[in-house]
Amino acid sequence: FGESAGGVSVLALTVSPLAEGLFRGAIAQSSAIMESLNVTREEAGDLGVAVGNFVNATGIPLYGISQISQMRSVPAEAYLEAMQAFQVSPAGPMAFLYKDNKSLPVSVYEGFQTGAQHQGVNMMIGMNENETTPFLMPINATSPITTESYTTFVDNAFGTNESDVQIVMENIPVNSDEDAFAAYTELWTDLFFGSSSFGVAQGSASSGASTWFYMFDYEYEAAPMLGAYHAIEIPFALNTTSFITPMDNVALGSAMVRYWTNFAKTGNPNQPDTASLPNWPAFEEGSDSWQVLGDEISNQPIPESRREVYALGKTLYPPSILGSFGPLYGTNYTWSPEDGVPAGPQA
Repeated sequence: FGESAGGVSVLALTVSPLAEGLFRGAIAQSSAIMESLNVTREEAGDLGVAVGNFVNATGIPLYGISQISQMRSVPAEAYLEAMQAFQVSPAGPMAFLYKDNKSLPVSVYEGFQTGAQHQGVNMMIGMNENETTPFLMPINATSPITTESYTTFVDNAFGTNESDVQIVMENIPVNSDEDAFAAYTELWTDLFFGSSSFGVAQGSASSGASTWFYMFDYEYEAAPMLGAYHAIEIPFALNTTSFITPMDNVALGSAMVRYWTNFAKTGNPNQPDTASLPNWPAFEEGSDSWQVLGDEISNQPIPESRREVYALGKTLYPPSILGSFGPLYGTNYTWSPEDGVPAGPQA
């Protein structure tokens, strides 16, 4: 199992032909499915050349040394520096999963929507109620999110379809600047984590695999402003207090670690502890409910407003844009070689 980038890595393994038959179940927590692009290795080649130029690995044709072979000898630290430099440049993020027709013939989201994932692999997948709070709070502190910036984000993501914009505004409304940050966070969480995880759960269930869908909504009393933020569920799933953030609800941690280990053993989070855990119904293809993991554990209907936004989010997946998540970020920017690259450490 894996969380965030680890979550999408787990899902990528379930789509990769090279990993077929190696496992019978997968747990994907708060998966960064937006990092698996509908972009081929060839289409991303210019970006790879730019990264090579950044780390001063341009190849030595006179001696028959290609750029890619020289890049293999560059220390990992240089690529970490490249990642940071590209992140704050017009190029944007670039450490994605690309399609190569061998290890990953389709993007993760595309794979689950078309039934290309390994058949018979049981799936547990879910996300947290307020995933994007810690990502957006620093932005809000320096450039406060307003009604105007929220509206701009919605227009850039869905502006080609006026009815889609209206659906977002009706389900996640903003009446004043004081509401804007909460709405922005909710929409980012729904688009980056909710919609894609819901789509993967649907694709898994439609293939006949046993599928289990959850929403983690527990909040630490010491930090209510963060809500159920990204990665907060990890110590509960492991039932440990030895983590960056402590596990401070023993009952919830005990239940979650049993769900997780039951699923690992049997493919069903309820078994063999059927009498001691709240029942977690399997997610069917047409399901409209999830297992809510919080102060209380129960199976609840997914709010209609959530499902409507999730449906709109499907139009943004899989991302088909280089250099950023495009409309997911509220922009229509695509990186190209003409944009240039950041100055490298040895430039």
